[in-house]
Amino acid sequence: MEEYDDEEEEDGYEFVGAEDAMQFVEMAERSTAARAHDYEEVAARKRKALTEEQPHSAVVHFVSRKEESSKRLRKDDLSEAEAATMFDQLMEGFGLRRRKRSREAIPILHEIVRIVPNLPNSYYLLGSIYDETGELDKAINFMMLEASVSPKDASLWKKLVVLARKKDDAPLARYCILKAMRADPEDTGLKYVGADIYHKLHDYQKAAVIYEQIVKVDPANVFVRKVTAQMYRDCGQIDKAINLLEEYVNTRSTNMDWSLLDLLISLYLRDNAVSEALKQIEKAHLLLGFEHKLPVKLQAKAVVYHAYLGDMKHAEVLVAVKKAGDQDGEANCPLS
Repeated sequence: MEEYDDEEEEDGYEFVGAEDAMQFVEMAERSTAARAHDYEEVAARKRKALTEEQPHSAVVHFVSRKEESSKRLRKDDLSEAEAATMFDQLMEGFGLRRRKRSREAIPILHEIVRIVPNLPNSYYLLGSIYDETGELDKAINFMMLEASVSPKDASLWKKLVVLARKKDDAPLARYCILKAMRADPEDTGLKYVGADIYHKLHDYQKAAVIYEQIVKVDPANVFVRKVTAQMYRDCGQIDKAINLLEEYVNTRSTNMDWSLLDLLISLYLRDNAVSEALKQIEKAHLLLGFEHKLPVKLQAKAVVYHAYLGDMKHAEVLVAVKKAGDQDGEANCPLS
């Protein structure tokens, strides 16, 4: 994702202790959703406080990377009694949720967070409970906590994308889809979602870059190729749009996509390359066979372009051919 996202990849956060984790739980329990970077901003402040050795930093500091801290808290780090209690409480929380008594599970899950602050299941379950009860902001907050603990789990970021779009929070959706794509760069479905999010944010250049990645994986996908060219056109990168469409058109010997060719020709006109547009139209006519007619839009454009270049004789011939063809009836276009 480095092509369109300069954010440094994170390996995940670790809570140092119960007080540390509970501070974030209190943040998540707010009735308004945290901004996409809220948790990271708080983490950065805690790291700064730790570096400066402030007196209270031992309680509240937040360690950002696995390699800079101890490994995540494992079951072995608990006493047998604590591990048994934690397991029983987690099972009770799941059981209450299944019995539609989700509210009763919330304090139990808070206690699990206190005992094992780096266990993502607790945050996920809290987020799911709030999603079920319609408290979307709290659901997002707890899912963000879960994803912060397990940032390489693409499924978590996918869930957050769904929640963010449900809330119509485009900046949060963008943030989460970038995290998801970084976690699973081979997932083409995520690229579709990411490009669509950027499109809705009117960031056509970044949408085009992501769509073009899909084209590289599936070069025969004409629809995505056209959309990619349109995105490049809309951000003013006409040359890139033309190159992308020429790459397809110049390799066709059959089954021309006329709408793609029409888009390419319109881009030539924007780029003041009328001669190139005519070359593509004539090439398409050769491909089709002169016994068949080009689509009407291309015929009309050929007339206009010849006239524009001062070749009125050729333009008049094309008009005459068009009139004669209209009298004989429209011929089928086998390559369309």
